[in-house]
Amino acid sequence: MENNCPKISIITVVFNNVSQIEETILSVVNQTYSNIEYIVIDGGSTDGTVDIIKKYAEKITYWISEPDGGIYHAMNKGVEKASGEWVTNVNVGDVLLEIPVDVLQTLDADKYDALCGSVVLDNKKIIKPQFNWKILIFNTLPHQGLYYNRKKLYAKYDVKYSVYADFAYNIGMYQRKQKVYLTDKILCLHTADGISNNRQSSKELFALIKEQNGWFFEVLSFIYFKYQGLKFRIATVISAICKEKSKKNM
Repeated sequence: MENNCPKISIITVVFNNVSQIEETILSVVNQTYSNIEYIVIDGGSTDGTVDIIKKYAEKITYWISEPDGGIYHAMNKGVEKASGEWVTNVNVGDVLLEIPVDVLQTLDADKYDALCGSVVLDNKKIIKPQFNWKILIFNTLPHQGLYYNRKKLYAKYDVKYSVYADFAYNIGMYQRKQKVYLTDKILCLHTADGISNNRQSSKELFALIKEQNGWFFEVLSFIYFKYQGLKFRIATVISAICKEKSKKNM
């Protein structure tokens, strides 16, 4: 670690998303921290995405465009090319707000396996990281705020999971009693319309939890998400009623 400034590898994976790729790239290349290695893995886009990548090629350490096996296969390819002390994923649609340089400069890389900060969604909701038993029922470490210690990665993402391989990896960190440093710093903006927010992905989610943690935690996870959905619907109804009353009082 030269001059106490760790090298950070930032990986962006993308496929046919010309409308969002430029904002994501700019959020990375416009960071003031200089010891960054930027890697872009494109899945063989044909919609103009590659033209945007080429536009910023001089500021990208490494990029490639070729067919791949999906999101996590592409993320694994990025990690294979990474040489930084810390590795993070800022995928297309995400906006890098801050690199936690002050924390990483003082963090003992021999002690910690990862660092995780907060993530803000485009609906203004802030997701704060946790690393406790709750990770057995839902992913308490948003990957947009995660910085993995590259030398202490215990495995690649398991590509049999098309949506939740990062969750599976994080469960593994907890089961192995690895150490994750948590910070409330808001590190990344994440769009809430990604594939992991699609209801069709719930089947994979619950199958993963059952496989990794057993049926008891699968049931707990189901109850948790049902509760969260009910709470959201009640809040939406209350908000609509308040807005209607406000209009009548005007």
